[in-house]
Amino acid sequence: MLKYEKKVETKRNDEIKDFGELEVEMCQEHPENQVHIQKAIESLPDNEEISEMANYFTALSEPNRLKILFILKNGEYCPCELSSVLKCTKSALSHQLRILRDKNLIKSRKDGKFVYYSIKDSKICEILEKIIKNKKIKKEKKIK
Repeated sequence: MLKYEKKVETKRNDEIKDFGELEVEMCQEHPENQVHIQKAIESLPDNEEISEMANYFTALSEPNRLKILFILKNGEYCPCELSSVLKCTKSALSHQLRILRDKNLIKSRKDGKFVYYSIKDSKICEILEKIIKNKKIKKEKKIK
């Protein structure tokens, strides 16, 4: 058994919960790899962070939401423009925009009676670019 201390920082009042020593069953095949296993354990984000990340990726799991993000990489768009490009109803678009906004992926700006949407963080654009680049590399490898 490998014993280690696990402390988890929560978002409430920046408190740190100490779960004391946790016991982890060691791999019987490679008992000499305790340091390797310890590094893996320490590199894991806490469960709350993992849940947040999973939530984030859930938002990216719907094709129309991905399309919206790819469109918004080019700048601000109003819902009329987005629904026109996506060929969907304003109601369906509104639902997708709300999910993306709730997941903090996009932001909105009101200008008079019009609302404009844009990507909240440029890192999202970087992620999208990496995904596309990776897909292109895989396609090129298949062709060869």
